[in-house]
Amino acid sequence: MKKFIFPFLILLSFLSNAQVKTISETEFYSKFVDESGYFINSKAIVIEFYTDDCDTCQKMFPVFEKVAKKYSHLYDFYKVNIDHVKDMLKDFKIEGIPKFVFVPADKKGNGLSFYYFTGLITEEELITLFDDE
Repeated sequence: MKKFIFPFLILLSFLSNAQVKTISETEFYSKFVDESGYFINSKAIVIEFYTDDCDTCQKMFPVFEKVAKKYSHLYDFYKVNIDHVKDMLKDFKIEGIPKFVFVPADKKGNGLSFYYFTGLITEEELITLFDDE
C-alpha cells in the first residue's frame, strides 16, 4: 500500500500547481467584480473561453498551458467553459471560440477594459495579447 502513496502525492502536487485554473461564472464575479459592478483585480488575468466539444479549443489548450507556465509569475490564467456561463458571454462579447481575453490589472475599479483574440492562434500571437501591457 505504501508504494502507491508517493506517486499519488507527486500527482496531487502537480495538479495543485496547475498554471491554468478553471473558474465558474459565480467565482469569477465574486472574485473580480466589486459591489458597484466594476472590475477589480490586483494582477492581470488571461482567460480562455472554450467548450469541451470544440476541436480548435482542444488544439489551443497545450499552447495556452505553455504560455501560462511561462508567464504565471506575472499573470493569472483561467479557462471558462461557455456551456456553463451566461453573463460572461455578454460581458466579454463571446461570439466565437476559443476566445482569449486579457484583462489588465485594475486596483482602482476603473472599469472593464480588455483585449482579445478569437480562434486558432500561435503562441507568439497569444503572447502579444498581453506582452505590451
